[in-house]
Amino acid sequence: MTPRRGLEARGAKIEYELCEWAYNGREFGIQNLDGRHFFDQEKHLDVQIELTKNEYRLLLDYVFMADWVINSHHVSGRDDVEDYDMLLQKLYSFAKDIGCGELVHANRETNEYSPTRLYEESTRAFGLIEEYDDDTFWDTLISRLAERDIYENVEDDRRDAMSIDEYSERCVPVEEAYFKEFHRHALDRLRIVDD
Repeated sequence: MTPRRGLEARGAKIEYELCEWAYNGREFGIQNLDGRHFFDQEKHLDVQIELTKNEYRLLLDYVFMADWVINSHHVSGRDDVEDYDMLLQKLYSFAKDIGCGELVHANRETNEYSPTRLYEESTRAFGLIEEYDDDTFWDTLISRLAERDIYENVEDDRRDAMSIDEYSERCVPVEEAYFKEFHRHALDRLRIVDD
């Protein structure tokens, strides 16, 4: 007798029938006799990882931030990151069992998991993402402006021939000037000037 049939025979409640999930697993949902969630998957982990509830919560933040970096700027989704999406779905699928069910919603119509509003309101992830975006904005702006300025003063045929050392020697003082400017004035003095 399968675990499902054995639990059913003793009065356990079926939560949902066998179905395909986005993380490429097949599972059914059933409650143990004591009311806890139990599921059986056709695909099992090759590695067992033991996490506390707090560690799982931190892992949720970690994968949420990674997913944000990969997918947030692609409104209609991406086809080239399916493996990442399936792993994220798999990690979300354990939320209820570890005591974090209020943070992840299981959509039975689409068979996909997603963070709940409570998760989004309580996570530190958005603050960390904002800090990262702010830092990379300034670094990228400074780097690209310096590159533009250097190449404006170099003949076309020298651009590709410039060594890394020569580029760095020219770049460092220009980047330092932009750093000081933006540190003192942010974008206040940055303007587009017509020729």
